Amino acid sequence: MSKENGIASAEDFKNAASTVNSPERVVLPKSGLTVLLRRPTAFGVWMLDQRVEELKNSERFSEWRELICKSLEDAFVQPKLSLQPGPDQIHPDWLPEEDQVFLVRWVRGLIAPDGTDLVEKFFRERGRPPVGPTAGAGGGDAALPAVSTSGTERPGGASA
Repeated sequence: MSKENGIASAEDFKNAASTVNSPERVVLPKSGLTVLLRRPTAFGVWMLDQRVEELKNSERFSEWRELICKSLEDAFVQPKLSLQPGPDQIHPDWLPEEDQVFLVRWVRGLIAPDGTDLVEKFFRERGRPPVGPTAGAGGGDAALPAVSTSGTERPGGASA
């Protein structure tokens, strides 16, 4: 904390976050190599998504790319990720494309700690619930199939 005013410094937050948000061992899906990554916090992912959406929907693609690159660099604990790799660092081009895509999704919070792809699990067509009003709690009437009991009833309930 700052001795002058008693307010926490950026370094105080960084130190606290590193103790709470410890690195995870992650096996990359294509290469099978294990890396040590620090997952962004839920708040960090939210802020990243806000910025990504703002930049994606504009002409500022290079800013979007830089934001994603910075997020990836920050996530890598060991080995470090660098465009000019030194000792104990790797270049993004050394990763297979499938691993690169996985890492971008991981940093954006789309991969759960157990490896579950959250988009696949909750939002793809095969698992998506029907869209539109549903029966029950304020959702309207349930649509039930017509059932004929004797075969002699006409539509509207009139008998033959």
